[in-house]
Amino acid sequence: MSSATLDGYVVLDSSAAASVPPIAQSGSCSAQPGACLRYQRLATTRTYVIEATSASAGKTGRYTLSVTRPRVPAGASGLAQFRGDGTATIPLGGSTDESTVLLRGVVSDPDAADTPLLQVEVRPLGTAFSDVPTAASDPVANGAVAFVSIAGLVNNTGYHWQARVVDQTGRASAWSSFGDGNAESAADFTTSIPTPPASPSALGQFQSDANTAIPLGGTATGRSVVFKATVADPNPGDQLRLEVEVQPVGTDFTGDVSGSGATVGTGAVATATVGGLIDNTAYHWQARTTDQTGRTSSWEPFGGNAETVLDFRVALAASHLAFAPQPADGVAGAALPAVHVAAQDAQGATVTSFTGNVTVSLAANRVAIRSPGRRPLPR
Repeated sequence: MSSATLDGYVVLDSSAAASVPPIAQSGSCSAQPGACLRYQRLATTRTYVIEATSASAGKTGRYTLSVTRPRVPAGASGLAQFRGDGTATIPLGGSTDESTVLLRGVVSDPDAADTPLLQVEVRPLGTAFSDVPTAASDPVANGAVAFVSIAGLVNNTGYHWQARVVDQTGRASAWSSFGDGNAESAADFTTSIPTPPASPSALGQFQSDANTAIPLGGTATGRSVVFKATVADPNPGDQLRLEVEVQPVGTDFTGDVSGSGATVGTGAVATATVGGLIDNTAYHWQARTTDQTGRTSSWEPFGGNAETVLDFRVALAASHLAFAPQPADGVAGAALPAVHVAAQDAQGATVTSFTGNVTVSLAANRVAIRSPGRRPLPR
């Protein structure tokens, strides 16, 4: 009952007799203007009487009285999807790095005083809708915005979803798919939750040419060694690099990176190079995988052997011999001074691991002999 001139009051009776108590009566309509009785279940087939009057004695005026069946809510509108904080929108087909999303819809009902709620069905891409809701919001005012939180999403998975409006009597609207015509074979959103990469596998050590393998306990012939491993990450789009720590045998690992290489995709072989290795020194090493966010795997030691046992040894290849130091000038008729030579690499550094034989022989040469008051004579 509504009126612009009087405060209405309505009564529902099962009989016009004054002695029969009313079924229901009301002089208000909650937040709505007028007086109303909502959702009166009429279980018996009979005639019912509706009385309309004023709440205050002696009031008169024009009024409108209406009786309607409960109606189905309108379909959900204004559907949107958000990150878990409810502020950052996930665009259609977009990705979230969280395991929770917030789904939004405007809920409305032709019965103005209803308090509808939003129901959603969220399924992994490839799973057809069953029209069974998987989550629902709390009831809200008619025409208000309702939110549904969806937690526990599976990483690296595409999802699609639909929504409907349900009133307090259980009447439901038709389902509305999110995406404004987006095919259900296409994801409404996907998850890509950052997780640490897997530990590297298939570790290997190679000479500086990156092709010649160094067997476990073998010898590196240069000051640089190339390390290789297969790297992988639960997030297929991540970029990964290999990091290694190399220490002399007898020195514990510290977790500090000695060398790393270029990034590669998940499942690829990554390399890392460590230079400046010391000749005649035994080394052990470990490796880990790091993604573009800085997340790292656990360290993986090479070789499956005890860390007190070498993984490789550096024994540089000598390219030439050099006096060490240059011998002093000799004196005619006297014994030659001691001569020392060293094996050196191409950079002139002494190769301490060199154990080969060195042969020194005298060759024909010109020796200058000085006599008092005379010019040197060749001999």
